[in-house]
Amino acid sequence: MKKLSIYNGYKDYFFLSYSGKDKKALRAVADVLIANDYRVWYDEGLVAGEKFEEVLMHRIACSKCVIILVSKNTAASRYCRKELMCAAKHGVPVRPLLVDDTDEVYLPDLLLEDLHYISFSSPTWLGDITEGCDAFRFRTDPSLTVKNGVLTACTQAPNDLVIPERVIALRDGLFQKNARVVNLRIDSSDELNRKIGSRCFRGSKVLNTVYAPDGLHLIGEEAFRDCKALEYVKISGGVYQLKARAFAGCTALSTFIVFGGISFLEEETFAGCCNLLYFYLLSPPKRIARAAFSGWTEEQMIRFYFDRSYTASWDPGWDEGCAAKIIFDETP
Repeated sequence: MKKLSIYNGYKDYFFLSYSGKDKKALRAVADVLIANDYRVWYDEGLVAGEKFEEVLMHRIACSKCVIILVSKNTAASRYCRKELMCAAKHGVPVRPLLVDDTDEVYLPDLLLEDLHYISFSSPTWLGDITEGCDAFRFRTDPSLTVKNGVLTACTQAPNDLVIPERVIALRDGLFQKNARVVNLRIDSSDELNRKIGSRCFRGSKVLNTVYAPDGLHLIGEEAFRDCKALEYVKISGGVYQLKARAFAGCTALSTFIVFGGISFLEEETFAGCCNLLYFYLLSPPKRIARAAFSGWTEEQMIRFYFDRSYTASWDPGWDEGCAAKIIFDETP
């Protein structure tokens, strides 16, 4: 099971508590919950360098329900005990799920004495353990196929396409030359590494607007190249990297707003975007590569709200082939 399936946001989610000796049971339970679109967090969601116990307690406090996997190993688990105490402290409800064939499980002082147990061997365990927890599920569209956070297929693309929060990445070439999607909205998500794959919308015939209320980590190579009807792009949270020719040839593009800035612009990112009369950045990119704005005319303007010294880390030919007026100004 990949870490992509673990929910890292703060909407309603289940925290899975388990003994380290019950890893196999954990994966079986988590697989079913995730396959049924439930938001789930457990300790494999930890990032290298994080303080283990501190993060565990934080994730329990922020969760809406703890599912504890109960077995003959549970009572001896120091972390199961700490996690249950943390849940009690923060008023987080606990639902015990019996994952072995033990007839009687003795859990002294584990705060589980008065709770009803659900058995993993029961055919109705999933419905029983998630009863009343519809808010824990991702919003789903039956036309979208999502595997491990990647949108891999769309059987019937609508005119107004909404990418749900559970999607971390759009597959390379997924909507290439698509003739149906007019408006693209990428729903808000707590996931920090969302990306649009290479050539994802390249040559899309009618795509007109792109809106993402949060930032994107990466927009892939030629992701929107030659989208001749694309006029408006707004990405409120910023973009870490725009790959080569991401918007090249978008000749109708007239508005491009990225409030959070762009860290890396690769080769020919906006080549040929001759209708984008005004382009600005509030914070300096770490790199702008060769010919990022090639084909721009004298009628266009690029404004950077910082001084020219930041260009030292940019490629020498970053403005190659660009006739637009370029202004550096420290005052927004």
